[in-house]
Amino acid sequence: MYFKQNPEQLIIWREDDEIVGHTIWHHCSTDEHQPGNPRDAADRAMLRELFGGKMDIIELHEVWLKKEHRGKGYGAQFFAYFEELMRGKQQTEITYYAYNPAALAICRKRGYKLGGYMYMSGFEGKIEKTYVIRISL
Repeated sequence: MYFKQNPEQLIIWREDDEIVGHTIWHHCSTDEHQPGNPRDAADRAMLRELFGGKMDIIELHEVWLKKEHRGKGYGAQFFAYFEELMRGKQQTEITYYAYNPAALAICRKRGYKLGGYMYMSGFEGKIEKTYVIRISL
């Protein structure tokens, strides 16, 4: 088993002392998930079309919030926080693979553009129609 420790790429959401959600993100490119780990052809083509060619990007890998804390505005607060965090790191290109309707609505309101969709395994293990969206900060 392999564990890589990089707390910079994990964001814990808290309400008082309770963990209510988390986000995992990473640096990647339109062509590779990580150096030496290429994307499949369909994913690479979609991202290149969405971003206008090959480039380094930030990928929101997982955005999760406990069900009992949804609908409280935490998602909108998170995206505002995350985008500002990325601006501070001089990272301007973000992509997110999303299937949750509330997350998609938040992203659309914030100016994320739709690139297409694919069918992927969702957080609960079901195959979900997953939209590939992006924003340029």
